[in-house]
Amino acid sequence: GNLPRACAARGNLAFLIMLASASLIACSKKAAWAQTNQPALAKNVLARMTPQTPVTDELLHELEQDYIELLKRSAHAQELLEAEQLLIETNDNTHWTNYSSAARKLRATRDVAAIPLLLRYIVLHAKRSSSHIMIPEYCKSITLISGREFPNLYRSGPDLESRMRTE
Repeated sequence: GNLPRACAARGNLAFLIMLASASLIACSKKAAWAQTNQPALAKNVLARMTPQTPVTDELLHELEQDYIELLKRSAHAQELLEAEQLLIETNDNTHWTNYSSAARKLRATRDVAAIPLLLRYIVLHAKRSSSHIMIPEYCKSITLISGREFPNLYRSGPDLESRMRTE
């Protein structure tokens, strides 16, 4: 039914299982609240409604759209946005540890919206010099948030970003 488009389109069984489980958990917890008491979106959430990834990068664009859709319904929007900003600012020198703070913040919320965000950054941070530390941390976070085992996708070798897109 409501699987995020990026995962359904790619047909990746691990992503489908993980996100289906996470979606069911989130829906069962929030269904009654969402139907009866939907508040207006905060300004910072409204500001994040426009995808920043080009449509030509289909996987990352779809993951971002999935994140935005879940963010709209999240009770932890502020924490999610703060974690996303930390992930955006993660670099290979002065802010390389931001990934850890972001993962910690996302695990604390256990919000299903964190899953497409983390999947997106598994691909984006595959280019980082510390990807061997970041990618396993993101996979561990997905496992903790979803309650389902998510494999560590990191494997050293050439063309890591391309492999992260297909695994």
